[in-house]
Amino acid sequence: MMSKSVNLGGMNRLELPESLRALNVLSFNLKLLRFFGILIDYSRSSSRWEVPLYLMLQSGIVFLHAQHVICTMVEMYILRDRPQDVGDGFIFLIAHVKNVMKLGTLIVYRTKFISLINSLERNYFVHERPHTDTELPLLESYMRLTKRLAMYVWISYALTTSSIYFNTPPRPKFDIESNSTMSGEQMTIRRESGMKEWLPFQAIETPYFELVTAYELLSMTAYFGCVTLMNITFLALIIYTTAQFAVLANALQQAATNVSKMLNNHVNYSLSSTTVDASGSNTELSEGKQDFRPENRTATNYDSEDTDSSHSPRTQLIRCASRSTFFADSVKRSSGKVGFHEEMQKYLSQCVKHHQILLDYSKLLDRSVSPVMFMQMLCTAVLLAFIGVLLSTATDSARYIRAVSFLGYVLMEFGMICWIATELQVQ
Repeated sequence: MMSKSVNLGGMNRLELPESLRALNVLSFNLKLLRFFGILIDYSRSSSRWEVPLYLMLQSGIVFLHAQHVICTMVEMYILRDRPQDVGDGFIFLIAHVKNVMKLGTLIVYRTKFISLINSLERNYFVHERPHTDTELPLLESYMRLTKRLAMYVWISYALTTSSIYFNTPPRPKFDIESNSTMSGEQMTIRRESGMKEWLPFQAIETPYFELVTAYELLSMTAYFGCVTLMNITFLALIIYTTAQFAVLANALQQAATNVSKMLNNHVNYSLSSTTVDASGSNTELSEGKQDFRPENRTATNYDSEDTDSSHSPRTQLIRCASRSTFFADSVKRSSGKVGFHEEMQKYLSQCVKHHQILLDYSKLLDRSVSPVMFMQMLCTAVLLAFIGVLLSTATDSARYIRAVSFLGYVLMEFGMICWIATELQVQ
């Protein structure tokens, strides 16, 4: 499992290994969000029909969110004489308002979120080199954490929609209703929604009863699916930003080791023109220059018949070659120390530049998700207070269990966000 470099137009772009790219939940989320007409990059539209189509999809999902808010308010007004049902409706209303804020944030700051997602993979690389053996497991741990949390959220979505499907009451039989005391109002008897929402044609004897019921279930499925995608997207962005800072921290901790490995890969590079290679031939000799070693030297007119003379040209040339070899070894040892400090300075300088890039990225993320986080805090505070009132005034065990389930869901969602945000702050 190694990072790879891809050549694009003469430029090398580093990419994560396929095993890590498969763990990226944002790529899957982005495809589904585009299905709902959200986070669309209109500049890449290849057909003139794509933009109107995406705008229609976006209008449809906006309509679903608005429908849940308005229909919940109408249902609360209809049930105004039943305080417990009004309380349940108020909890759903607060949740719908929070989801509307998330959708509006993604639509208004569409270009910012697209920029954040597109620059994620590039920010995983501190230096223009593949990841080290310590950086890859670190990235994998954060991506696996995101995937596990995403699976948990999807399981919650599946359980919620399944409970709504299974708890949908069938059409009551007319002969049972005719024996009741409300025989004069049979045409106005309504089927109450499990989500405390009013919809037209909910009367029991309307010919559109099954059609409205099917529309309610399908609209809830699409609505909660979009909400799940938005929650996972915000969560993944925060976790992946934390992973970027974690990789930078690891690069600083392993600075000496990484620089030493980089130098070992380029050792003898600066002295390659003066040192002897493994085959025993000098690199300068390959260029056609005179070889003064005794076994390879060619005869010259400077050779003296007295080969033992210390003042002969042959002896002087051999001594000169020996001094050159000793000087090259000395330069190599000294340049190794100088090269390490120079490489370390370049390494740390690149870390500082990358840290500035991550700070700009985190500021952009903060500006983009601040409205969502503010609404999350506000809605959580209101829901905790209101659920406490419901728990203290519950008259039967069923309502008490429902209020406890509401409380658990609110605490789980808020606690998960606080945990991930704390990890980001620590990094």
